[in-house]
Amino acid sequence: MKAYEIQTNLDALQSLAEEITKWAHEKGFWPEHGVATLTIETRVALINMEKTQKIMLVVTELAELTEGLRKAADSSTAGFTNEEEEVADAIIRLLDYAGRYRLRIGDALGAKMTKNEGRPYQHGKRF
Repeated sequence: MKAYEIQTNLDALQSLAEEITKWAHEKGFWPEHGVATLTIETRVALINMEKTQKIMLVVTELAELTEGLRKAADSSTAGFTNEEEEVADAIIRLLDYAGRYRLRIGDALGAKMTKNEGRPYQHGKRF
């Protein structure tokens, strides 16, 4: 894949993150907390709690993926396997997180891919 094609995909990923967050906000997954009246320390604590909860939801999706593999669960949405659905759920939650906190996920992913390209086989580890 050429560099401009990769950048187009990374830009699309950034846009997708923003759209997922917009949808999640409309569906009530990001309620406003009226933080304007709180002290800075309280706001930071509240945001960190919120971030932790959202990260754990990603972990939950990955646990559901693992459990589905253990149980050989294969019934899912619209003809997709349980495995496909749980991976999609985890990606949606990660992109929602990135969108909410205005992370430059497309650029970060591109930079990380470039960094990893120059690393040795299995990043120099045995496994």
